[in-house]
Amino acid sequence: MKTRMALVEAIRARVLHADEHVTVVDKPPGLATTRGNGVDVSVYDLRHALDSEYVVHRLDRDTSGVLVLARTAFAANRLNAMFAKKSRMDFTEIMRADMERGDAPSLSNDPVVKTYWALTSNPPPRGARSGWIEAPLTEVGDGDGYSTARLVGGWRVYDAKGGGVVVGTGESMRDKSNDAGSPASKAAMTHFKVLASAGEDGPTLLELTPITGRKHQLRVHLAKALSSPIIGDYKYGFNDRRAPWKSRFTDIESADVESEKESDFWRKLRRASLRGVSKIPLHLHARALQFVHPESGVSTRVVAEPPPHFAAALRAFDLKF
Repeated sequence: MKTRMALVEAIRARVLHADEHVTVVDKPPGLATTRGNGVDVSVYDLRHALDSEYVVHRLDRDTSGVLVLARTAFAANRLNAMFAKKSRMDFTEIMRADMERGDAPSLSNDPVVKTYWALTSNPPPRGARSGWIEAPLTEVGDGDGYSTARLVGGWRVYDAKGGGVVVGTGESMRDKSNDAGSPASKAAMTHFKVLASAGEDGPTLLELTPITGRKHQLRVHLAKALSSPIIGDYKYGFNDRRAPWKSRFTDIESADVESEKESDFWRKLRRASLRGVSKIPLHLHARALQFVHPESGVSTRVVAEPPPHFAAALRAFDLKF
């Protein structure tokens, strides 16, 4: 009961935007979005404390940042349709427009634009500062109620500022989408941009814009296609034994929390997130979300500051941008 009350208090304090139709919160890492295996309490369970009825999209349990809830059925229906909508531009058109500018993706037709920050163990290959990852994905069950995302078939990484040159390519597991009983592969595309890096081989802060919304898309694209796994993402290839800078993460998660009460709260969430194992937490943060307001039709952008462990890591490696 005390833990639930602490979560209610914490989640109310993290409301970023609220009106008659929508609530936007900064979800802390370690708190699941919805109910599931091994989940004691989720944002869905706490929705009434936020005067909301519907959770319209998800963030992974260990991912922090901007999360949208709807207060009315009308808003939920509008928002669900927006989040389900795919980009109306062909991938080739998006990349061409991006390369002409050499910077951010062209997503003017999308009612929802997500921006993430990821702290990776190393920079992208061949000095790429921004570009695209085009790599289809599929989901494979692991037998205990969970699933893993995998690359399927051929994939490519493009350097946007290099005129679209391919800086990475590969072939993953055979595409079995036409085999009976096999899960279909789904197109998946991510735009990346380097914001800061601690040297040629050190931790790197990336800004990510997913064009599609596949399960664990960012985590797999970075680890498998970009060969730059997210720090703390042990599921998809991060290996702290190879990290000479691992010691800098010791007890870093509460380094910038002044309140002892808040510090204790963050430690408990971290233990829940890591299932009691002493490991580095996932450094993936939903930094911003831009969406068309379901009632007014006005484009609304909400930004969330990174959680304590992420912010402390940025300071520890002097990552400024």
